[in-house]
Amino acid sequence: MFEYRVNTIYHPGKTFWQPGTDFNFRSGVLELRMFLSKLTPSDIREIRNGACMFHLAITGDVIWFLFEFGKACPLSDNSYSIHLVSEQERTIPPELQPNERALLTIILVSSEDGIIRALRQISLGHDFSKALYDAIRKQAARPFDQTQHDRQIAETYRRYPTSQALRKQSIATCIVASGESLN
Repeated sequence: MFEYRVNTIYHPGKTFWQPGTDFNFRSGVLELRMFLSKLTPSDIREIRNGACMFHLAITGDVIWFLFEFGKACPLSDNSYSIHLVSEQERTIPPELQPNERALLTIILVSSEDGIIRALRQISLGHDFSKALYDAIRKQAARPFDQTQHDRQIAETYRRYPTSQALRKQSIATCIVASGESLN
């Protein structure tokens, strides 16, 4: 497994990233990658140490991971399907024991130069972790059709045109206090 470090290049040979975010569960790891532009020192501090909130929504067969980091990253969303994870990285999350929590790794990369500006690992609440892992296991058990998946995403954005509207469909929420991280 590759080791990431702050103030190093995220991906060798790639110094520009399209601004955006993605959420993934692969090789047994929950990961939120944030490729943001015009990062200020305040933005970096807020994402590295500030309070943040996560929401889980499901529409059809699509899992939605919503997140916010104060002013540095207002409420945003990413769709997720385990069926889009490469076969070699596709793993099924375990059943959680009482009070067991999932870990989320957050990687903040400056989209202008490809440098990692912050790394943070957060322990998500048990109820949120359980709901997320259960949703991924259920999704994995269903057949996948790319065309249907794309339609469901488009329909979700028609019905819920903003992350705020989609958040109202959340089935679980996790609030992380300022300074809470495992690194």
